[in-house]
Amino acid sequence: MVGTGHRLIASRIIEEYRRTLAFGGANGGQMVRRRELRGVADALAAMFCSRNSDYQGAWLPGVLCHRMLTAGRRSITIDLLDASSDEIESVVGVRARDHIARHCERIGLAPATVRSAVIRVNLEEREPSRSRSDGPVAVTPLDRATWWFTATVTIVDDSNRPHTSAHRGWCWPDSRKLPIDGRSIWGPLGEIVRV
Repeated sequence: MVGTGHRLIASRIIEEYRRTLAFGGANGGQMVRRRELRGVADALAAMFCSRNSDYQGAWLPGVLCHRMLTAGRRSITIDLLDASSDEIESVVGVRARDHIARHCERIGLAPATVRSAVIRVNLEEREPSRSRSDGPVAVTPLDRATWWFTATVTIVDDSNRPHTSAHRGWCWPDSRKLPIDGRSIWGPLGEIVRV
């Protein structure tokens, strides 16, 4: 028969073992927090692809798509931690740095934990070009070419571990000169609403 003292010791050993596993060993929880960087990468990729991701009133992926196609490129890599002289890359970087800093502060991770962070955007032709649905039936054919884009964010921590996430969406090249009083000239089906 096991006495009360033995049960108490066993429960303390089990509790200490669970605590050690939960916090990744004796590193004060840094391992668990570093794993959250995968969530930060996912949030950054989703934020880039979001319909709320704009550049001076136009949808950022569409503006970047136009720039890439004009330059004859199908992919671009933007350093999210380094201030860029390119205006669009700078906007992407500032938003990403702010998001990373807020998240690291929230989980108690030192900013130096993030060694590098990049977003790679790849374009692929989207055929047939139609609005809304990519199912078997075209909802509305569009009068211009549209492109698939994949935004892949990779964050490398101070242990050289990469934390990667990718999101995919579609856009058309947007060459408008903005701002246009804050409202879009395009309707939800891709038609021009006003000039």
